[in-house]
Amino acid sequence: QQQLDSVINNAPSAAQNEALAASIYHDRELGIGVSINPGWVSDADLQSSPAPMGAHSALRGETTHEGITTATAVVLIGNWQRIAGGGLQSIPRTGAPSTAAHAIVVSVTGDPARLEALVDSIDFGTLAALLR
Repeated sequence: QQQLDSVINNAPSAAQNEALAASIYHDRELGIGVSINPGWVSDADLQSSPAPMGAHSALRGETTHEGITTATAVVLIGNWQRIAGGGLQSIPRTGAPSTAAHAIVVSVTGDPARLEALVDSIDFGTLAALLR
């Protein structure tokens, strides 16, 4: 009984568990997604940020869930316009067939401390050249 009482009394608190999870899992996942001709992109929970060379515009944001903060960067390549109600809509290239690439979206998610270096390592100019 004494051993059981000791285990129960020394169990980590919810705050300790959350802090432990944040330190263990904060940098274990990185995501990169590329969409061709997505039509539109939501800008909910994202703010405008400087666009990398070759890109039309960029959006950034952060979310925190269960003590883990994840940063998101969305880079838009091609021609885009803001639409009523929020978001951006791609504009088809004049004279290009509908089956051609008109717009590219690159979405990157990961640890805020590493996101900037990763985004900077992507050659958006080469991606933009695919739309010519």
